[in-house]
Amino acid sequence: MKFNNQIHLFVYCALYLNVGLILLCFIISPMYIVEITPPSKRGSLVSCNQFAIIFGMLIVYFGNYGIALLGNDDWLYTVGWRYMFACCVILTTIKVNDGLNS
Repeated sequence: MKFNNQIHLFVYCALYLNVGLILLCFIISPMYIVEITPPSKRGSLVSCNQFAIIFGMLIVYFGNYGIALLGNDDWLYTVGWRYMFACCVILTTIKVNDGLNS
């Protein structure tokens, strides 16, 4: 597959990754929860999983909006997106390290 413009590559990769995340978060994870939990707690645990996903997305949207307000459009496209990515990586690393240490 040949890409003449970098935006096409970005859109293709973003769609490819989003399909993988949708499969993992919204299909595989609830099925795994249903398989390992007792019947009396299945609904509440799957609901908590879905709530955690949506709440995490909400936090990321507000964080990215706050970073976007720090500069103009030129700054946002050259430097600002790196801050947005770094915040997500740092928060994920802190959460994963917290889970591994306990």
